[in-house]
Amino acid sequence: MVVEDPRNCLDVALVTLATRLDPIIAARLDGDLGGLPWTAVLTQLDVVKGKKPGTYSVSDPQAQLRILTERLGGLGFPFDDYKRTVSTLGSRLRIARNQVYHHDEVTLLDVFRMYDDSCQLLGHLGDAEGAAGFADLRDRALVDLAAERGVAHVAREEVTLSEELAPSTAVTPNPPAASTEVQPEATVMVRDNAASTGVVGGQREEYEPWPVAVIGEKAELDDLRKKYVKQKVHALAEEIVEFEGPIPVNRVAALITRSFGMERMDENRRKQIGRQVGNAEGVTIVEGYAWPPSIDPNTWSEFRPNNSGADRPFTDISPLEIANAMRFIGEHQPGITPGDLETKTLRTFGRARRGSLISAHLAKAAAMVS
Repeated sequence: MVVEDPRNCLDVALVTLATRLDPIIAARLDGDLGGLPWTAVLTQLDVVKGKKPGTYSVSDPQAQLRILTERLGGLGFPFDDYKRTVSTLGSRLRIARNQVYHHDEVTLLDVFRMYDDSCQLLGHLGDAEGAAGFADLRDRALVDLAAERGVAHVAREEVTLSEELAPSTAVTPNPPAASTEVQPEATVMVRDNAASTGVVGGQREEYEPWPVAVIGEKAELDDLRKKYVKQKVHALAEEIVEFEGPIPVNRVAALITRSFGMERMDENRRKQIGRQVGNAEGVTIVEGYAWPPSIDPNTWSEFRPNNSGADRPFTDISPLEIANAMRFIGEHQPGITPGDLETKTLRTFGRARRGSLISAHLAKAAAMVS
């Protein structure tokens, strides 16, 4: 038995991963920082997102994984490829980090996945030595996992960096939008406090969907009464809400379902998972929308534009976020008529036409504008 204490293994793995990631991140961003530590990017991103600015350490895996998985303003996704490989791996590792941070119960399978994700991530970032180290740990954990599940023999192969683990070429993963798509006006894409975020630029943050990370199996989610499964769902919910919040609770539930390898969700499961979203640490539910602890719904004044190509139903957007956009447009275009304000607001979120549901949702947001 190689893995005697799964939770301790995750803890040690995170420390090891953090040691490998810091120099990689620093080297990749060095030319854009103007002498600042790379954590300055996260502080400026908080400003861009309208969050409470945090204090970050270069050795903190949470900070490192944020850098790897989020759009860094005008810097884009400097570590990722068009497949969002790094973002997906980083998302799974962020969830594992949440499990360790909350002292959740973890299993040998969690350890195996952590080792495998770390191996792939470091390999993708060009750290062959670090990837090989985690590959060895992964293979030894696999032997233990096979023994735990009653499998007689597992063949172990030499660790080599496959094409999947080859260093990536940093590109922006989202291709340019087609000209036929409804695009937000240029005026809403620039923030008023642009001067305070010189590293990441003055562009407003656009909506980014959480990259789905499969962390479990349907059989686990089928037994949501188990403490271990609840903890896993809480860790996942925290990650999704921090990344995408404010976000409808129903969407969080759908993303959690997909993270356990399921595409469909019946009403009973939706309600069960929705209750667990509300129990996740720091998550606040306001009128059906989940908010992360880093955003105060009472003071948040930001909004995230998107074009019509985004998979984001208008009714999924918090009325407060829509109201923030309406307020911004009205302040920058004095004398605008109510009709034009509604049209420009819809365009901000990739809409040109409105049906009854969209009109009702827009009216709810308009009522919030003082």
